[in-house]
Amino acid sequence: MDEAPPLPTPSPSSAGGPLPALSSFVTNVAWVFIVLGGLLTAITFMQNILIQTLPFHRPQASAPDAEVRSVFFAFFENSIRIYFFAVFLVSAGLLGSAIGLLRRRNWGRIGILFVLWGGIVWIVLSCGLMLEMISSPNTKVPPEMRGSMLATFVMMGLFGVGVAVVFGWLIRCLTSEAVRREFLSVGAFGTKS
Repeated sequence: MDEAPPLPTPSPSSAGGPLPALSSFVTNVAWVFIVLGGLLTAITFMQNILIQTLPFHRPQASAPDAEVRSVFFAFFENSIRIYFFAVFLVSAGLLGSAIGLLRRRNWGRIGILFVLWGGIVWIVLSCGLMLEMISSPNTKVPPEMRGSMLATFVMMGLFGVGVAVVFGWLIRCLTSEAVRREFLSVGAFGTKS
């Protein structure tokens, strides 16, 4: 008895052209962020256990710099637990987005882009805070230490600018047409890496 030939099934290549090859660039970026996200999630999880159980006290009113310090201590006393929990959530989000990036899910790519943009904003705000600390008259630093403090802040600022440039380059690469087409094609056909 003759068997009927199998019916042709539409393939991804016949439906919308050939699928682009999975780029090693995206795979390498995903693995770097998986490692970083995993380490940061573990570290911030342990920090949260410590921070949530640690008491914070306001400075004594009799301290000579109590008025200057009280603003910072009031912030930390009221918000430090929320801050560390938010850092944990961002780290866990980075890990999840990196796994999505590796699996070529577009939401993973968008999540990584949000983290990179947030990192650039964080660096800019941190550099502004450092400049304010250096120029503030309330900063009590011995004159002989002022030069080394300035050099430290300059080095930290240069490092921050370098990291921001790398983040900007990654944003440019992950928003390129080739990478977007790779993610949209893979997502459309449900292909996993």
